[in-house]
Amino acid sequence: MKLVAGLLIGLVVSGAARAETGGCATDDAGMRRDLQARYEAVTATSVARDSGGMRALLAPDYQNEDTNGRVLDAAAMLRLMSTGPVDIDSTRKATFDAIKLDGGAAIVELSYEVSTTRAEPDGHRARFEIAARATDRWVCTDAAWYWQRRTVHQMRVVRDGTLIQDKVRDPAR
Repeated sequence: MKLVAGLLIGLVVSGAARAETGGCATDDAGMRRDLQARYEAVTATSVARDSGGMRALLAPDYQNEDTNGRVLDAAAMLRLMSTGPVDIDSTRKATFDAIKLDGGAAIVELSYEVSTTRAEPDGHRARFEIAARATDRWVCTDAAWYWQRRTVHQMRVVRDGTLIQDKVRDPAR
């Protein structure tokens, strides 16, 4: 009887957690799987410069805050994505350092690396190596995770072997 009662309580708690997150997976493996798929979609739309596809992955109140504290909303971020330099040869890798549930949101601490070549206006092909650490907040609506916020804590950018940026966010911000 205790076993049955324990299973029922587990199902009720699990159902309540799913209800709180709009139907998204709340267990570690499920969140990792679902969020990994979302990050893969973010990467694909970014590489393809598909602002419509990217917009479909964002929460309506999306914000991106860089290491200087500058905040871009979805429209500004999408504009930069569609007008920025085209990546000729690009590899991207994101590593989840930690994922936790905070009410109806998934908080993802991650490290990411981008290696890309871009054609510059003078025809030079510049090689960029970017390494960053960030915290992302994803909210669940209609059983899908939507990217609500990115806060970049550290970014290092090397262009053609020369360090051009190495910025760590001021912890007071």
